[in-house]
Amino acid sequence: MSNHKFKTTNIRGKQYVEVKERVSFFRQEKEYKNWTISTDITILEDGAECLCKCIIADLQQRVVATGHAVKASSNINKTSYIENCETSAVGRALAMLAIGIDVSMASSNEVADAIAKQEAGDALKPKPKPKAKAKPAATTKDD
Repeated sequence: MSNHKFKTTNIRGKQYVEVKERVSFFRQEKEYKNWTISTDITILEDGAECLCKCIIADLQQRVVATGHAVKASSNINKTSYIENCETSAVGRALAMLAIGIDVSMASSNEVADAIAKQEAGDALKPKPKPKAKAKPAATTKDD
């Protein structure tokens, strides 16, 4: 594989390669010439659930990588959950080919969703009460 330098997106101090960068690299790299990316929505239930599978096949149509994604609850998924699910599955399949990964295989959307869920959970947790200030010691007439 080439020493391609991917553009990244900073999410909470970590750099993630977006799916569009991975797809662009895959389509331009000679190593993957005439390989295919195909997706299939395997579960779709009226806005409640979506499961997408992505298959990457080589020139002889042998499966070389797969990726799956499910609908996550986030603002992104309120209107475009099918598209987001498909994009995430493609990103995961390309990550299985080691395209655009250094540290993590999570897509930027997966990371953003996880952060949003964590922050929502933190907002629901009761905040610790501040500790009461120590009262000054009582003085006596002898002091």
